[in-house]
Amino acid sequence: MKKYFFLTVLFLMNTLFAQTDNYKNVIDNFVTNYNTEKYNDIFAAFSPETKQALPLDKTNDFLKNLKNQVGKIEDKEFIGFQKQSYATYKTKCEKAILAINISIDKQNKINGFYIIPYEEPNKNPTNNIINALQTYPKDIAE
Repeated sequence: MKKYFFLTVLFLMNTLFAQTDNYKNVIDNFVTNYNTEKYNDIFAAFSPETKQALPLDKTNDFLKNLKNQVGKIEDKEFIGFQKQSYATYKTKCEKAILAINISIDKQNKINGFYIIPYEEPNKNPTNNIINALQTYPKDIAE
């Protein structure tokens, strides 16, 4: 029984790593093509649905404007998968830090693409807690 459990875990780990490798390849290609202004190659990596939603002329305009505003991508860091549907990368550009969210389909084509300013996660979430028991005696409120 333990043997089957171990094989199942090993299989799941390989599947997860393969997905991560697929995303890594897609983001690496995106960064290379973005920095060398090969926007047509980025468009070619889109799924048919993404190509329809963001045609070549709009893709080119968006990426040119983005590069004018933030410059080249200098570094990226995988943050994690969000909602089990897309990967988020903290992306350091020459003039800004962005979050690039990318989703890929089974053919490793980009079927979701979203870029926003990066916000550090709240590392101390207890700052937002309000003690509604302030009117009670201290020993009861605590």
